[in-house]
Amino acid sequence: PNALQENGSLAILNMMRYFSKIPRSERRRTIKVVIPESHFAEQYISTSAWIAERPDIVKNSVALIAAEHLGGTEWLSDPISNTYTPTGELEVAFAFCPTSPIRTLARQAVAAQEIGRQAILNTAEFSFTPGIAAYKKVKMPSFAYISIPSYLMADDGTSGHLDKLSPKLWYEQFKMLTRMVQAVDMTPAEVLKRA
Repeated sequence: PNALQENGSLAILNMMRYFSKIPRSERRRTIKVVIPESHFAEQYISTSAWIAERPDIVKNSVALIAAEHLGGTEWLSDPISNTYTPTGELEVAFAFCPTSPIRTLARQAVAAQEIGRQAILNTAEFSFTPGIAAYKKVKMPSFAYISIPSYLMADDGTSGHLDKLSPKLWYEQFKMLTRMVQAVDMTPAEVLKRA
């Protein structure tokens, strides 16, 4: 519905463009991309459906990295003045990292970000990010990154809320996600699977 909603897939596609230029010999693993987008219709097309249909991918996977809603600036309503204006802050992004090794990699990847506000959470219990519960069931280490701005599902009828995006933040988050993929690639599977 707007420029922020589901724009994580743009980062993932650009990340794959980046990694496709790195010779396979310089990476430990193959990177597979799954963009199910089914969490909006979980009762009809569940995220767990592709997991059940492709056990070969799940079996050979060492971690999940998911991202949605990048580059958002914070806007809030003021009921007294009846206005909706920017706060001057960047939107907070939540990184759900239920396992200790993934949290360690997340802290390192986020630390190099020039701008941004993140909360690294050590649980998947209350996650509102892409299908992490389904991956938890198959015991896949996960890093699920998402922000939830107040205009997430809004259609402004003109620019699709492009005015609410920070290209610099989007790029910093893209670089952070790329560092996260690289860190996972360099970490032994047995380390990633530790609780």
